[in-house]
Amino acid sequence: TPGGVDRTPLNYGINYFSIVGYYMPPPRHPAFDGSALLEKIDPGVFVAADAKADCGTYRCQGGTCSEIYNPNNSGSWGLSIDVDMDGIPDTTSAVMLGCTGYNGFNPVHKKSGNFLFQDGSVHRVQTRDWAQNLNGMWGKGLWDGGSNSLYK
Repeated sequence: TPGGVDRTPLNYGINYFSIVGYYMPPPRHPAFDGSALLEKIDPGVFVAADAKADCGTYRCQGGTCSEIYNPNNSGSWGLSIDVDMDGIPDTTSAVMLGCTGYNGFNPVHKKSGNFLFQDGSVHRVQTRDWAQNLNGMWGKGLWDGGSNSLYK
């Protein structure tokens, strides 16, 4: 696995910051307003998907990974490297620091993975479609109005 350690067990990861986030009492950065209200999330936004339990992402090792980092939520999580060499950037540059590809998503089914969406449906999504934010599946990030529209 480029940039990471390929180990099992497999895991499911949550859509970090678009759906699930940390809460910190005020004064705080908008990133720490807690999790989104489910009724305010668009039906086509993914809640969870296939992920690696030992992904190396942000020093998250030993079977404790549970996040898929939304590329819209931070400039450092933007997709700038094409790990699977299909011509579409699909990974943050942190892969160079030992993190696994695809921001925590694990395409274990022939370059695709299973995604649970806010409407309760589960669909297999190709890596290229996830990387291109097909139908807005990432949801709103912190920098595009997500915190204001989802938490209030």
